[in-house]
Amino acid sequence: MQNAKNQIFLQQAFSNPPVILPIQNLGELSFILQKPKEAFAFLDMALKLYKHLDWDNMLQYKTLALLGVLLHTQNQNEGIQTIFNQIFKALEPHKEAAEAGECYERVFALWNYGNILSANDQTRLEGKDIIAEAADLMQKYPYWAERRMGLFAPVMTLDDGLDGL
Repeated sequence: MQNAKNQIFLQQAFSNPPVILPIQNLGELSFILQKPKEAFAFLDMALKLYKHLDWDNMLQYKTLALLGVLLHTQNQNEGIQTIFNQIFKALEPHKEAAEAGECYERVFALWNYGNILSANDQTRLEGKDIIAEAADLMQKYPYWAERRMGLFAPVMTLDDGLDGL
């Protein structure tokens, strides 16, 4: 009986867009903790959920950028340029918004792609130029510029009504 209730809960949960961000955060946290298999799984799941539930959500481009960085850390560099070109093409209509301080996803992608390019001797200068562009845009995002990762961390407090436990 409990298994059936859990199944219903999961079906309902995975049909609502708010479930995507915690899954994306688990992917990002797995990446930070250097657990690439788990990071790939969570980020892939988040990207698929964005595709099916919340296609207009700009955070899908952050997820895609994280997947590109993750591929780079695993020395799977073949598709990285394609991934970032797709991100920049999709965010092109939002370029002015990024310059006005309203599209952090573009800045996040620029910063990460610049760092990937800077790690290679042949593309080091291009990478530094892209990092400089991102750093210039980050001036409009003081909160995010300090962190460079946008991990959502909810604050949990103890309910005073639980004193008898």
